[in-house]
Amino acid sequence: MTEHAAGEQIRGEDEAIASDVQAQDSSETIKPSPSFWQRLMNLLPSAEKQRRQLEELNTAIALHPDVAANYVLRGELHLKNNAPEQALEDFQQALELASYQLDRDNWGFLDQVMQDRALYGIKQAQRKIG
Repeated sequence: MTEHAAGEQIRGEDEAIASDVQAQDSSETIKPSPSFWQRLMNLLPSAEKQRRQLEELNTAIALHPDVAANYVLRGELHLKNNAPEQALEDFQQALELASYQLDRDNWGFLDQVMQDRALYGIKQAQRKIG
């Protein structure tokens, strides 16, 4: 979910809360509905979810070490988890694989996309590293 989409969803949640919450008098504390908190928690990626994603990507890489997309996705996850050194390694591996596949394939649209994402990820990781 993009930041814009998440913001729109949160704004929608705020509007729903406003209609859900009604105070009987001014001395009463207004409490958001429980569904608001459940919806908010669904928007935030949990550490457990990220751990599972990392495990799945590690397994995918172990099974298919020549697929650039797996390294790009894992590199992006490392960036989200504030591990730019690990992200940089994955992006560099993805770039090497995607470049090779792009040269080898006749029609390498996906290879080009992975190469571009790897290059972008390398720049982001290098900025975070300093």
